[in-house]
Amino acid sequence: MKYNMGKNQFEKEISKEILKNEKFRLQVLIGILAVLIPISVFSTFLFESRFKLIFKNPDYFLFAVGIIFLIITRSYFIRNRIGKWQKSKFQVPETFRYINAFIEVSILSAAILLMSYDMQSVQALVTPVVFLYFIFIILSALELNFKLSVFTGFVAASEFLILAIYLLNNFPGTPDSPLLNFIVPYIAKSVIIFLSGVVAGIVAVRIKKYMINSYERLDERNHIEKIFGQQVSPRVVDELVKSKQEIGSRRRFVCIMFLDIRGFTTFSENKSPEEIVEYQNNVFSFMINRVTENNGIINQFMGDGFMATFGAPVSHENDCQNAVDAAVGIIEDIKTKNENGEIPFTKIGIGIHAGEVVTGNVGTSVRKQYSITGNVVILASRLEQLNKEFNSQLLISKEVLDKVDSAKISLVEHGLSDIKGRTEPLEIFEIK
Repeated sequence: MKYNMGKNQFEKEISKEILKNEKFRLQVLIGILAVLIPISVFSTFLFESRFKLIFKNPDYFLFAVGIIFLIITRSYFIRNRIGKWQKSKFQVPETFRYINAFIEVSILSAAILLMSYDMQSVQALVTPVVFLYFIFIILSALELNFKLSVFTGFVAASEFLILAIYLLNNFPGTPDSPLLNFIVPYIAKSVIIFLSGVVAGIVAVRIKKYMINSYERLDERNHIEKIFGQQVSPRVVDELVKSKQEIGSRRRFVCIMFLDIRGFTTFSENKSPEEIVEYQNNVFSFMINRVTENNGIINQFMGDGFMATFGAPVSHENDCQNAVDAAVGIIEDIKTKNENGEIPFTKIGIGIHAGEVVTGNVGTSVRKQYSITGNVVILASRLEQLNKEFNSQLLISKEVLDKVDSAKISLVEHGLSDIKGRTEPLEIFEIK
């Protein structure tokens, strides 16, 4: 199928949304850090005696907090800058995102390094501040860029491992804490940090792929609905989208129904256009429901009737049975509504025939319509007209009868009849 909008155009549209996501990411980051700073300061005063045992110089700790505050200020500035870029429709370079991720992670690493100098210990690498690496990695997924998430994870893992090696050489732990002096746990943590970036990237790709697939399905639905107008039920559209079935010209076996409202011309003579349209809408509404419920489509309205197809563009288990069920249901509905006075007294004639036709789009690139072409269509129309001769409501051909459950219906055989447009007589049956 060829659609109006492709994946490339969607990529352009999604890039705009990613820019919005960047603003949102910065807002989340600002919010998290804004919460952490007062908590850190409050904890410092609340557990001052404990902190004095850990931190040799409180200025270092406050300086580390100041660096985190710097991240907030920088994020706020970039957020405002992105807002201006959005208004001017400026395309943000891809390198900007990588540089931004590197700077954010590096500022955090610098804060951890300052804390280590204050503590004169490698213990800074086991403080909760390290978890901020994961915040940066998780938020990178909002960019919907696998490489960027992996890059963020790689930078965070690399800087953490470099910090571990440097601090182990300069501020080893005490003898009673051998685990702090063992490089393997730090290597394992750096691997986990990197893998977090990979996982975030995979999640980002899955989300982006899901968005693209959802967009393509919606585009397919729009394309199908544009071709068929309101002829096709949502269920048929879903099946076309799911099966990826081509709407090209092809031969297929279908069942055709023609329906005509008897005496419509006489009824319309003394009615205003508004009354005529209201009557058509009231009558056709439940008829259309019956057709769509049985997996048929309305190909054409003809003022006092319509043509419906069962088996195209999607074929079901028994299209002839579906057509007959729809016709019987319409007749039952008309009988009930006539008796209840819900509609002006209405009589109809229905003809159903089945066989091979050619289906496909007819028209130009500007306007196309799905059409059914073949002798079957003409014969179904002729069958509908024969209802006047037999004083019947529903006539079907032998081709249809052979494919339905005749035990469930009451039949009257009318034998062979010569039909204009067919060289051989057509065997006709009436469903009472």
